[in-house]
Order: sequence, then C-alpha cells, then structure tokens
Amino acid sequence: MPQQVTRLGIAFAVLAVVFLAVRQQLVPDTFGEKGHYRAAAVDSIAAYPLQYAGHEECTLCHRPIAERRSASGGAPRTTPASPAKCVTDRRRSM
Repeated sequence: MPQQVTRLGIAFAVLAVVFLAVRQQLVPDTFGEKGHYRAAAVDSIAAYPLQYAGHEECTLCHRPIAERRSASGGAPRTTPASPAKCVTDRRRSM
C-alpha cells in the first residue's frame, strides 16, 4: 500500500475521533429526548413571564372563536379568559 494512503487513513481517523469528541462536548445532554430539539428548552421557555398579546395576536390562531365573537357583536376581550393560554414574551430578560 502506498505511503500516502496510510497517512491519509490516519488523518481521517484522527479527524473522526476529534469530531466525535467535540460533538460529545457540544451537544446538550437533553437533546433528542423528546424530538429533534433540546428537551430542557421547554422548561426554559416556560420560565418566561406570560403576557397577553392582544386580540389581534389571538385571532391568528383562534380564528373561529374570533369570527363567532365578531358575528355576535361581542367586543374583543381585553384580558384572556384563561391565563394559561397567554403568549410567552421572549423579548424580555428574566
């Protein structure tokens, strides 16, 4: 076998070992537990304070409810009926 092939094989083996070592250090421990994301991210996002985003934001996801409300002549709510359905404001620091 030519000398270049042996050296190239050793170089690829070293690169593979370095890649696997770096990957082991950089990938979070909870990555992949609940899907293709960091499972601890769910808790991190849930820790942000909740803030009511307003009628327009709610209408984006809850269009049927907004249409029923406008058809019945009901005014849009100024506060949410269920605080658990508030939008998480990620722009603010904790």
